[in-house]
Amino acid sequence: MASRWKLFRSTRFVWLVVWAHCMGAANAFQVSSDSAFANNPRHETTRKLHLTFPVHEGLTHAAMHAAEHIQARCGAKVGPLSPLLGRSIVQGSVWNDDPLRYLPANEHDWLVSYLDGDTRNGIDYQFDHMYQSHFGPLQFLHAMAGQNQDVPAAILMWSELVFRIGRGEFTHATKFSEVRRGLSPASAIHFDKLFFRPRSGWNLGKLFLDRCNSTWSAGWFGKRSKLACQSSVRDAAQRDEVLKGVATGSLLHIVQDSYSPSHVSRGNQRHSGELAKLYNAGAIRLFKNYKDQDGVCHGKSDRVPPDEPHIACLERAVPGCPPRAMLLDGIVKKVQKNLDNPIGIGAEIISCVLPQNPAATSWDTFRVYMEKTVLISEADVPSHSEACPRSDSNPAP
Repeated sequence: MASRWKLFRSTRFVWLVVWAHCMGAANAFQVSSDSAFANNPRHETTRKLHLTFPVHEGLTHAAMHAAEHIQARCGAKVGPLSPLLGRSIVQGSVWNDDPLRYLPANEHDWLVSYLDGDTRNGIDYQFDHMYQSHFGPLQFLHAMAGQNQDVPAAILMWSELVFRIGRGEFTHATKFSEVRRGLSPASAIHFDKLFFRPRSGWNLGKLFLDRCNSTWSAGWFGKRSKLACQSSVRDAAQRDEVLKGVATGSLLHIVQDSYSPSHVSRGNQRHSGELAKLYNAGAIRLFKNYKDQDGVCHGKSDRVPPDEPHIACLERAVPGCPPRAMLLDGIVKKVQKNLDNPIGIGAEIISCVLPQNPAATSWDTFRVYMEKTVLISEADVPSHSEACPRSDSNPAP
């Protein structure tokens, strides 16, 4: 019986992989299931999925490198990034897509949760953060709009949370109740609604560092009967350093996703399904809602951006990749000419959140920076969806 069940689970997983591949994924800019881990042949099946190209990781590597060569508009210069902190920033850049840290070990749990969420309506705070992030009230973590959500305000709340984590004001042991008291009044309102009231007993370590696995009942998709989580950082002395990196990376993810036209309509890039422009995309016009979109159409924008076709090489070199130093040098030259792109803004965020001199900037300064760069808009920005075109035969005008 045990061997049959293992075979059944394996067969079911293969079909889930095929289905997810056909549907497309809600992750803007594809991510790698083994991000920041050594390549492991056990996960070759997952790496073949479209959603596994490490674009988020590549953009983050580029931002960390560019941070050493720019002066951030918040007035700060980046401090030293230890290997642990650097790895954690890269891990954080995919946390938004995998907030329960299922990957790389538990591809089955990630896929079943994702596909189950995609078929449900009314996902609310009772669901775990994997469901909420992709399909519910935490869609702002992908620069998208949950129902009746003030996306810019939610992103500013998250920015303040990350800023204060980077400064050491909040640690892995900081309880949600203490976070609420430590945020500005405007941010506290949104943190209270999105995180404290649904999870009042949690702390920041549980939010950012826990790795989970699920127990499923029999059946094609099964029904989860148990969710078990524990810290992914065994050495308690390293948890605050890892927390700073993961939180910082999560904010970079939001910025990166905001350049996908399936997530955000911008002045020069408006239609879902278009390939993303990293440079000269324009100001924000509209935040979209994944639940109102066709998954395949949405996924077309999640491919490697044509204006940085080798960006994923910074995470994993494959045949055809240019030399890493040459690739980074070319990116830095572009960023130095114009910082208003996900790499330049990412470099500035790293500098502002993890500065060499913490006194160089404040939350008020960083808030204004975020409003004038990440959240700059052509007009009052509606936070609702623009439907994704349903087929290639009906292209956007």
